[in-house]
This record gives sequence, C-alpha cells and structure tokens, in this order.
Amino acid sequence: AGTERLVAALDAHPSGHLPPILRAELQLEVALLALGEGAADGAGPAAVEAAVAALRDVGNPYQLAHALIDLAGVRVRAGGDGLDAPLKEASAIAERLGCPPLAARAASVGSRYAHADVTS
Repeated sequence: AGTERLVAALDAHPSGHLPPILRAELQLEVALLALGEGAADGAGPAAVEAAVAALRDVGNPYQLAHALIDLAGVRVRAGGDGLDAPLKEASAIAERLGCPPLAARAASVGSRYAHADVTS
C-alpha cells in the first residue's frame, strides 16, 4: 500500500519535474506493481527490462543493481531464463561499491532460485 501511495504521489508530478532517477525508479515500481496485479506474462518482464534500461541510462549503479536483482526474480517467476546474468552484474556492482548488504541480497535471490532450471 505504501508503494502504491508513493507511485501515485510521484505520478502526479509532470515528468519534467522529477529527476531522472525518480522517473526510472517510478517506471520500475509501476512495472513491479503491474506484475503483482497479474500483468500479462510477456508484458511484465518486458516492462521490468525497460525500467532496468532506464536505470542503466541514469548511471546510478546502486539502484541499477537492485533493479537487476528484481529482474532476475521476475524472469524466473515468468518461467523465462536469464537468472545468472543480472545476478552476476548486481554482485559485481555490489563488490565495486563495497556494499555487503547489496551482495547479500543478490546471493539470497540466487540461492532462492537455485533449484529452478534456469540458464543465462
């Protein structure tokens, strides 16, 4: 509910009034919320992929790493492949930033889906 209120508050602002990082984060949250509401199988992961691309363009590696971890989980839940690549990139970013909590989140998601028959 809190995420939905935040999305609504940000969405109420004209696009040009939000910094690029907030626009990219808003795009990611809208995509993740749509998945939670049963977005079409192909549309959900594609929307998250687009949000990851937007975050990549912004150049904020910390936020990008979190989005990559989200993307890995979305791909697996959608029955797709490609779990390893986003988690490896997120882990590399965590190491480069010296951020153990970020590395731990990537490892946790990787171990949670280790049983899935997914390849990169």
